[in-house]
Amino acid sequence: MTYDIQILQQQAEGQQFDRKSFRIDAKTLAVLVVALANADGGDVVIGIEDDGRITGINGDEDHLNELLRVPFDFCLPSVPVEVHFVDCVDEKGSSNRVLVMHVE
Repeated sequence: MTYDIQILQQQAEGQQFDRKSFRIDAKTLAVLVVALANADGGDVVIGIEDDGRITGINGDEDHLNELLRVPFDFCLPSVPVEVHFVDCVDEKGSSNRVLVMHVE
């Protein structure tokens, strides 16, 4: 699956799509992942603020790893997700990435 950063920035948030800051904590992300799993699935994009600004996910590998473990460590039973990284340029003009978690 291929994701376009401009579409991720501009797509309307709703029941099957949400943008979150990289500052999101693991427990809050788990609630969102479970909600998507209990509905019709969807995408959570981490590293784009609600207003569409790209802040990215680079710089804190420990926090990134914690977020990547959410479907296994914070969801019971675990939730199957596909993880995608999308290269981008953040609001500061630096190369960065956003994380897309696709929940079936």
